[in-house]
Amino acid sequence: QDLIFPHHEAEIAQSEGATGKIPFAKYWIHTALVFYKGEKMSKSLGNLVMISDLLKKFSANAIRFVLLSHHYRESWEFEEKELYEAEASLSRLKNVKDDSLELSKFINFMDDDLQANLVLKNLKSRKTNSANFSLWLKAQKPLATHWCRSKSPKAEEL
Repeated sequence: QDLIFPHHEAEIAQSEGATGKIPFAKYWIHTALVFYKGEKMSKSLGNLVMISDLLKKFSANAIRFVLLSHHYRESWEFEEKELYEAEASLSRLKNVKDDSLELSKFINFMDDDLQANLVLKNLKSRKTNSANFSLWLKAQKPLATHWCRSKSPKAEEL
């Protein structure tokens, strides 16, 4: 949204130079802006919230939960309260025994422009067991990559 040429080209050149893998990636998916206290979060403004600092207070899964709760195309405001809510949601999900996350529903959400945020909303509104939720968290990155490369109708736009 605010990045102009040659930002992506420089990222590609640096990644390929560092790894030796050419092409480094077939698709570049850029997230929308993240705001903090009403301003765009950026290094130049000095208002970055570092993951290393968040990990001192919150679990890695809570951080993932918050990040995946926002669709990558939509700008959002970072608020620490979401991490507390994510920790509470994770605790509730771990204590439920009913298995109700349907694979077909998961696939449909991911096929529809990588709607990980809808998967999480579905999980929060239903009872599901912690094994399925943990599997989903671990599987989301490779599955998202698979859908981007294969059959997502939006993949061609990326």
